[in-house]
Amino acid sequence: INDQQAPIVEHRPIYEARLGVAMSMFARVVDNVATSTSTPALSATLFACNGSACALPASTTSPSASGTDGVVAGTSVGSGYFSFTLPVGVIGGSASTIRYYLLASDGTNNGFVLENGMPRNSSSPFSFTTTAVPGSPATITGTVKAHTVGTGTIASASATVTGATTSFATQLAVGDL
Repeated sequence: INDQQAPIVEHRPIYEARLGVAMSMFARVVDNVATSTSTPALSATLFACNGSACALPASTTSPSASGTDGVVAGTSVGSGYFSFTLPVGVIGGSASTIRYYLLASDGTNNGFVLENGMPRNSSSPFSFTTTAVPGSPATITGTVKAHTVGTGTIASASATVTGATTSFATQLAVGDL
């Protein structure tokens, strides 16, 4: 088979991740000839490093099973999508910037995410910040105010609500609880 076109990689960039937690990301990879089950198979690899000036692994580095070196082989999850799990060892335990790029291969040609016609590769990687999440579970404490229902009044009472943290952003609840 004469394959002269590089695979196309589509990816929505990551902007923020939790400290100390492995992170999953996805990309769609399509090719005019290869698929994830053909020979040679369509493949995708994530290359990442921790730090705004870190040295990204070269695209010639073989994907490892652990990804602790910042090289993670993608897993085909169907319909051209690949998933990648960036391990805690790369995310780290203190706030920082993670730099990364994605590489797809059809066995003959390599493809990168294109942005404005330019490849997002080791020379022009994506980046995101890692952020600490407030303690979990989160606690909200307040007073339930008196409220008139029909002819009766419900008295004020204190209430504490405890639940799992589901957002990275800090939000302020304003108004009656």
